Amino acid sequence: MTTAREVLTEARDAYYGGDLARARERAETIADLAADDATQAAALTILGLCAARADRAGEGLFIAAAERFARVPAIDRDHVGEYGCALALAGRPADAEPLLRRALAIGAGSADAWRCMGNVLVERGDLAAGRRTLSAALRAFPQDWLIAVALAEVVFLTSADPRASADAWAVAGSLCDSAGQAEVSYNAYGRAVELAPDDVNLLMQKAGACAALDEVDEVRALVARAQELAPTGFELAPLLVVLGSQLLTGAHQDVAADLLHRAIAAQPEHARAHAVLGELHRVTGAFDQAIEALDRAVALDPDDAYAIGTRGQVRLATERHDDAIDDLERASALQPGAEWIRYSAGEAYYVRARDEDFERALAHLGVAHELDPTNVRTLALIGYAHWHRRGADPGAMQAAEDALREAYGIRPDDPNLSYDFGLVLFDAGRYEEALERAEQAYAELPDDPNVRLLRGQALRATGEFERAIPDLEAAVSALPELGEAHGALGETYRVVGRNDEALVELGRAASIDPADGWSLASLGATRQALGDSPAALADLRRSLDLGAEPGFAVWWLCEALSATADIEAVVTEVAEQAARHPDNAKVQEVYADVLQNAGRHAEAVEVIERALAAEPNHVGLLRSLGWAQFALGDPARATEALERAVEAWPDATTITDLATIRARGDDVGEALRTIDRGLAVERTSVLLRLRCDVFAGLADWPAAHAAAVEAVAVEPVDAYAYWGLGRALRYLGRLPEALEAFQTMRERVPDNPMGPQGAGDVLWSIGQRAEAAPAYQEAIDLYERFGADQSWSRHGVGWCQHRLGRYAEAAETYQLALPASDERSPLLFDIGLNLLASGETVRAADAYAQGFGVLPAVPRTRVLGMLVAADEDLRVSVAAGIIEDTAQVTDVRERLAKELEARR
Repeated sequence: MTTAREVLTEARDAYYGGDLARARERAETIADLAADDATQAAALTILGLCAARADRAGEGLFIAAAERFARVPAIDRDHVGEYGCALALAGRPADAEPLLRRALAIGAGSADAWRCMGNVLVERGDLAAGRRTLSAALRAFPQDWLIAVALAEVVFLTSADPRASADAWAVAGSLCDSAGQAEVSYNAYGRAVELAPDDVNLLMQKAGACAALDEVDEVRALVARAQELAPTGFELAPLLVVLGSQLLTGAHQDVAADLLHRAIAAQPEHARAHAVLGELHRVTGAFDQAIEALDRAVALDPDDAYAIGTRGQVRLATERHDDAIDDLERASALQPGAEWIRYSAGEAYYVRARDEDFERALAHLGVAHELDPTNVRTLALIGYAHWHRRGADPGAMQAAEDALREAYGIRPDDPNLSYDFGLVLFDAGRYEEALERAEQAYAELPDDPNVRLLRGQALRATGEFERAIPDLEAAVSALPELGEAHGALGETYRVVGRNDEALVELGRAASIDPADGWSLASLGATRQALGDSPAALADLRRSLDLGAEPGFAVWWLCEALSATADIEAVVTEVAEQAARHPDNAKVQEVYADVLQNAGRHAEAVEVIERALAAEPNHVGLLRSLGWAQFALGDPARATEALERAVEAWPDATTITDLATIRARGDDVGEALRTIDRGLAVERTSVLLRLRCDVFAGLADWPAAHAAAVEAVAVEPVDAYAYWGLGRALRYLGRLPEALEAFQTMRERVPDNPMGPQGAGDVLWSIGQRAEAAPAYQEAIDLYERFGADQSWSRHGVGWCQHRLGRYAEAAETYQLALPASDERSPLLFDIGLNLLASGETVRAADAYAQGFGVLPAVPRTRVLGMLVAADEDLRVSVAAGIIEDTAQVTDVRERLAKELEARR
């Protein structure tokens, strides 16, 4: 931990190094530290000295410091000078004198101690000794303006020669001017001119002090007086040029022009006068006149880096980039240590923007930064130059961010810099931080369309789509020809479901910039969402040819293809895109998913594992791998892949995948714990429905019902939650409520076959078989839309056929589902049931025997519910007269009861 004495040393170093702000900050910190009286008094003295150098105030601080010092039993070497200064500046010169003499004698005298000693002698009436002391002090500290002012006062009091006094005040004025003490400088030069009113140099020096205070009327009067008094041969032109340079910017450029023209009239061949006049024309935008003046300056002095560099700036402003670079390179060679020339050369290369120019720009800007490390504009341009090189240099994006971050650290309240920094952060994918900078810029520049665009983009990227829309609409309104704004607004409309408006904006973006692959990809996605798959395919294929973000474009390409082509055609085209983008993990994920949709799970695993070698923690690939391994009958490896996905990204969706796999496994406790883990992240209908499924698999219908009730109360509701609710209610005997649940599912998801199937089951159970028949036929038609060759859809069709009394057909449908199904026992039991209903008792016995034979393969999370369902189907079929209550049926039911009891 830093001690108070160490902080005091830092404050002293900063003060004597001229960094008054740092000195004040460090000295003020000491007040909060546990410090002795001497350290606290020294800190107060430094604060007072800082104040004196800033505004010549601070007496109260010196009084407080003197009181603190008085408490110290013995003043050591480190504090004697500061104690003396505190006493002297607190108005106690007699007490201060011995301490100051001691400090000077032991070599502990600072500039302030010397000055205070001189002032103490003057106040004691020993003017000669005071003058000698202050003269010695100024020789020791030749840049100290406070000593110079004190000495000038003493010289004025002790000298009979007005010239000597005038010279002393002139020195004081010059030092005050260098220290930024404009008013003190003005007063000092005023005293000098009063003493030597005919001195042309002093008149011009006072004119300079007047210019610093915008006292232009006095400037004119002083210049006129100097011109009247200037003797023959006196070169007034250089002084006029210096004075004109002071007024180049601000409200008095007309006065600057007058002074420069006077200089040229007095000395037509004065090169610098023409150069400064050219600079004046440059800053006022009179570029033709600027070039004329600067050409004349260069002709008079071919090696004047100032004139050549300024001409380069004018040529850059008039888009004569090659000529500008020639001038600025020449000026850099003539004056390599001029920061403004180096910056301008870097800017010229940056603006010309050829491939090799950014590297040359950075070379010049690097030198400019070394010359002035705190120049924000240089740091910002370094950032932009790196940003332009991001395609050629992998580290350029980070270098750009670093440069803008450094600039922002120097000037955090600059809204333009906040915008620039935010823009680079956004492009680097640092969306949250980009939004912070955009909000900061917006607070100061609420009407700037570029700021609105950046904030809208950042809001969109962070998922705040509705908030983004007003900003993006404002940007589009103000910048109607900017395709990027239309594209961002269109994409945001698409995400929030305003597809008709999205189509308009994205169409405009593509029209403004036909090479904008990103907008074309979004346009294709919008067309697909609106059902126009052929047009969507055209846009998406073109966007991929133009280099759109391939993960997004390929995903939507897959969607559009799936609506227009068979699965093998989808696989073929997506495979081509995967080959074009072998390093894009998202594209490989889409390809793997397509392969799985085609039933080619082993190929999908190969694709995923190749992609994971490059990105081992890619969540999408790991999730896809989990499902592929599960489809291949390897739940252990499926679980391992999904556990890796959850470790990389533990969101509710990823945990739900893991929970779904575990809900189909043997460990009921682990399945429920995983579901609870997901619910702790986000309470979703899907996870609650999954809990319902686990309890249904255990035949715990009250618990399944409770979970389903919760699931249908959470928006967005998972459609299958209604199926779980209806099934639980049906087994609990609450049939009217079950029918209501299934009817709600039919209304919410009319394309899902399980809604009408469940409704048919309830109607059939309450004896309304005529009403049940159309519900079952509706379910069959919907199942077939999903693909009649899929195991799960065949299973559903088989059940509906059974309830429609088409038993032999149902048994055949179940047989077709059997090879690819992971539910062999329930399928075999259903086959046996339908064979019994068809009178084929021998085949039925064989089917039941096979079902019992593969029963150990049924996961523990599902076996109880499956056995209960099989027994219920037999019981209901006997009660309905579909099958006879034979000894064979009794044997099967007893075996089912035995298996059920063994597993409870």
